[in-house]
Formats: sequence, structure tokens, C-alpha cells
Amino acid sequence: SDAPPGAYDKATLAGDMLGLLDALELDCVDLIAHDWGAWIGFILCLDHPRRFAHYLALNILPPWPEPPSLRGSAGIVRLWYQLAIATPGLGRALIRHTSFIRRLILAGAVHDAWSEDDLRAFTSPLRVPERADASVHLYRTFLLRELVPYLGGQFSDRRLAVPTLLLFGTRDLAIDHRRLGPWAEHADEMTVELREDAGHFIAEELPELVVARALELFASSSASAASPPTS
Repeated sequence: SDAPPGAYDKATLAGDMLGLLDALELDCVDLIAHDWGAWIGFILCLDHPRRFAHYLALNILPPWPEPPSLRGSAGIVRLWYQLAIATPGLGRALIRHTSFIRRLILAGAVHDAWSEDDLRAFTSPLRVPERADASVHLYRTFLLRELVPYLGGQFSDRRLAVPTLLLFGTRDLAIDHRRLGPWAEHADEMTVELREDAGHFIAEELPELVVARALELFASSSASAASPPTS
């Protein structure tokens, strides 16, 4: 897709996704998303629950952080790579001219899930200047504008009505599965499944499992859907 200039704040990206559904004339869909996409997915399901019949989120923290603690503070250290990408000049150079992104993808993988063609498909587009810049702003905006409000409980008064499954590979080096927060207090129909046999890229490492869980979830009844979904 195009990578126009912008802050790449997640609320705007959620709006873009909603605009895409409108353009495709899809009133209600099943949603599956990973990482930043899954963060945006939570925003969409909170703001527009009638547009989503079910939600399968992969390896992302829910919108409700755990209370401040020493363990939580230690978890911030895992964001070191985001700081590197967000740094002016450095992030763009790392993405375009080094194997930094390739190494991040491969780090902590439990299974040999990546072929050379896969890695090129993920990394080559990012070497284009505007896509490298988009990646930098995605992380910079999060660290400078979105992290503190999240930690401050910006979603604490919001309830998740969409039936949701969070499928999480516990050997994720970026996101700590022990910091999922008090999600049960804020969600009407949400479950969490932790998998010790996967890391961050669970869809690539355990594709059969992800497909099976998606089919099971999407086939279940949904009280929140306004109309039959189009997956």
C-alpha cells in the first residue's frame, strides 16, 4: 500500500480501516489482527462494536495496562528496538541499510517458520524511503504521544463488547505475556490462550492453530453483531 507522510497515530489508522470497510460496503466483519494491527483492532472494536462480529487478536497487549510495578517498569526495557527505530536518522538508516529488521523477525522464533523469500517479502518494501519513514513515525508517535496516555488508563472507562480471543505466543521477546493487565474487568466476552510453543509471530509459527482458532471463534454466536458478518 501507499505510505503517505503523517504521524501514523493508531486512532487515524483505525479510521482508515473503518473507511476501507465503508468503501467495500461491509457493514459487519470478523476481524483478525497482529501486533500494531491488533492494537488498532482493539480500538476499532471499542469504538465501533457493531461493525465487528468477532475479534481474534494475536500477540498484543489489551488496552488496559496492569497497575504500575517494578515488573512493569522492567518490561519497558523490551521496547529498546522501538526507541532505536524512532530515533531521528538512526531508525531510517537501520531499516533501509542494515539487517536490523531481519534480525528482529528471526529473534526468538520457536519454529523455523521463515524462508528467504518470506524474509525478503517483509523487509524489502521497508527499504523504500517513504515506507521506512512510515515505520519510524509509527514507533515515534507511539513513544512520544500514545504510550503515556495508555499507561495512564485512557481506556479504563471503556468496555469491550465484541467476542474476542487473544492468542499469545509466550516466547515473545517484544511483549511480555505476564503484563496482559486486568482485561477480564473490561471485556464482556474475551478469553486469552497462551501458547508456550510460539513467539511473537504466532501466525507464521503456528498457522494451522491460528486458522483453527479463527474458524472456531467466527462460527460462534455473537450477541454484539448487528448483521451477519462477512469475513
